[in-house]
Amino acid sequence: MKKTIILLVLVLGLTLPLGGVAEGYYTYDMTGQLQKQLESNPLDRDYERDMRKSENHTTLGMAMVTGKYIKLWDKELNVIYQKLLLKLNDEEKELLITSQVGWLQYHETEQAFINKALRKGAGSFFAVQRPNAFRLRLRDRTLELMAYYHRLGGEVEFEYKGNAE
Repeated sequence: MKKTIILLVLVLGLTLPLGGVAEGYYTYDMTGQLQKQLESNPLDRDYERDMRKSENHTTLGMAMVTGKYIKLWDKELNVIYQKLLLKLNDEEKELLITSQVGWLQYHETEQAFINKALRKGAGSFFAVQRPNAFRLRLRDRTLELMAYYHRLGGEVEFEYKGNAE
């Protein structure tokens, strides 16, 4: 039991970003409302709740939960990307598309590096750490695009509404 609790604390510690959610993004959020909205998003809330469930206190359980949220963050990323494109003129669209292609290349290359170089001596918990790194990159990019959308006058809203429990 003690080992499970320590493991869960480590995993949850790895899920939360250092600093603020939208720090460094171009939000100009003087009221702090966007910051609060991004920090209290339904995906992070439900991920943390699902990770706390006793049936997910195994390496396999944690990896499965993380996989579920990778898919949800990926969907959320695609939704905000499409909304953002609608706010831009042709030149701005091209720049965003180029930026997103570059981000995708970074995202895939970073994951390849993690899979190859960091696997050495990582043990079974690597099955949780590896997908969690993937999930966090998707999360960060999604929140970054949401901040851009907000800056351009869009109303930020999560497609994912959450699971009632």
